[in-house]
Amino acid sequence: GSGSGKTETLKSIIHAHIYGQAPKTAVVVIDPTGNFAKSVSRFKENISSDKLVYFNPFLSPEHKATINPVDSLVNIEDSSLLSKVASSLVATFESLLEDATLSANMKTFLQPCFYLLLQLKNRTLFDLQDFVSKDSRNGLYLLEKGKQSTNQSHARFFENSFEDDMYKTTK
Repeated sequence: GSGSGKTETLKSIIHAHIYGQAPKTAVVVIDPTGNFAKSVSRFKENISSDKLVYFNPFLSPEHKATINPVDSLVNIEDSSLLSKVASSLVATFESLLEDATLSANMKTFLQPCFYLLLQLKNRTLFDLQDFVSKDSRNGLYLLEKGKQSTNQSHARFFENSFEDDMYKTTK
């Protein structure tokens, strides 16, 4: 309940992770009011450090801070790492569906789609919607790029299975 010390405990945990037990740890604080994030930004270690990146979602009513999970800041060339990140996105996607789980077909469908979107620049989750739209020029472009994937199993998926009837429900 109110006044039980949850906020102070959470601040202590964040401080310990960032500046003590795990100094290379990154912490993302998503705070709907901004009060908690503001107090974390005021840790004395943050005042003269470049470790803190602070996005204030209330700076402008016209602009919102967003996180685009498929637009990587770095060019990921390692196919093993790309597969892991794509798998993490599939798992995250599933965890966002509160009382539902993704079927095996859905996971099979999403994995190569996320893999490709991670490889391409300036992509968003809207591109995932375009993937499934036959009327979308962008969807056709993405499908062609998928067929040219350096990951051979994904290229075969886009070439042979992507438009299969078994994925109609998934799409």
